[in-house]
Amino acid sequence: MADKKVKSQNRKAKFEYFLTDHLEVGIVLEGYEIKIVQNHGIDLTGSYVKIINNEMFLLNGIISGINFDKFFTKHKLEQYPLIKSEYDTANRPKKLLLHKKQIKKFNKMLDPGYTLIITEVYSDTNNRIKCTLALAKGKNLRDKRNTIKERDISRKGQ
Repeated sequence: MADKKVKSQNRKAKFEYFLTDHLEVGIVLEGYEIKIVQNHGIDLTGSYVKIINNEMFLLNGIISGINFDKFFTKHKLEQYPLIKSEYDTANRPKKLLLHKKQIKKFNKMLDPGYTLIITEVYSDTNNRIKCTLALAKGKNLRDKRNTIKERDISRKGQ
């Protein structure tokens, strides 16, 4: 993946979790969401992935950066309140594109204490928005202190 352009990263993920089993997945976005992600990115802080009816969804991945009132007045869509309420949710669940076998594999791995998170969002060579999905186990305070200690040691060595 030499030509991927990173749009957003979950920087706290490496500090908060032990990450294993990385997988590249696609994400289903609306047209306006694609433009926003390409220009501004997506906020992955606090986001997680949940399996609902044998499909994976990204929850709490907030896409912001569009003024919906200006958008709807420009396109004369104020008369359709249902459309506005649907598009106004920047926090809506976003479907992830995986094969059924991959979903079953991750579903079997989900023991108590594990969660699925998105570590980064990027565009590939064909300008498709992709995500990196990882299985994560939460770190306790001692593990976080060790991470800080190792990072400081590596900085001093350089």
